[in-house]
Amino acid sequence: MKRPIVITREFEFDAAHNLKNYDGDCSNLHGHRYKLEVSVLGYVGEEKYLAIDFKDLKSLGKELILDKLDHQYLNEVLDFNTSCEKLAYWIWERLEGKFIEYDCELYEIKLWETPKSYVTLNRNIMNEGL
Repeated sequence: MKRPIVITREFEFDAAHNLKNYDGDCSNLHGHRYKLEVSVLGYVGEEKYLAIDFKDLKSLGKELILDKLDHQYLNEVLDFNTSCEKLAYWIWERLEGKFIEYDCELYEIKLWETPKSYVTLNRNIMNEGL
């Protein structure tokens, strides 16, 4: 019997940015230590005891997200206004479909811009377009 389970890995990266067309302090160049939480939905069963190996989840996060964003000026490496919300959608699109070989799917991401402020995207939001 296949039993569903959610596997989560945390990542951190440092990056600078500024918001364009914004009336406030964030229009100035500033940086964040972002925290990213990536959760995938997988399955375990009689023969399958790992949904996805944590090292594989770490490797994919590093390759697809951290290598592109860590210690970068986001306005130079991304072609959109780099709010936390827009960055979360970009991350979702980079990760979506990358877990098929593990019989897993992207389930949820949380992106912290500060220790107390974060955004969430999950499968329900993406499927319903809310």
